Amino acid sequence: MQKLIGAIIKKGDKVLVERRKDSDDFGGGELWVIGGHVEKDETEEDAFVREVKEELDIVPLEYKQVCVLPWVRDGKQYSVTYFAFDRWKGNIKNKEAEKLIWLSKKEINKLDVDIDKKALKLCFRN
Repeated sequence: MQKLIGAIIKKGDKVLVERRKDSDDFGGGELWVIGGHVEKDETEEDAFVREVKEELDIVPLEYKQVCVLPWVRDGKQYSVTYFAFDRWKGNIKNKEAEKLIWLSKKEINKLDVDIDKKALKLCFRN
């Protein structure tokens, strides 16, 4: 089972999401929570910090694990660990996505991936 992470970056009642590039072979053109794969010999927490740095050029501060959810896509099974934070070091830069978008919690259903919707609803409930 492949392990993935999701980064829930909050600002008030909004969350930062990405429109993935059409050329991406995994979710191209879709609206997702920012995240990525856990590399070999890497913890989920390490992957989360690395992905946020790679994709946004920021370092999360005082983050917490929100949930771990099973996911099946294209016949493959995944385990997705979501972390949330609302404080970070640095200025957000779009380094990989087609576009970054701040969604309000009322706009969560605009996401293309149901597992991301579920994680965000859990995050905003807490």
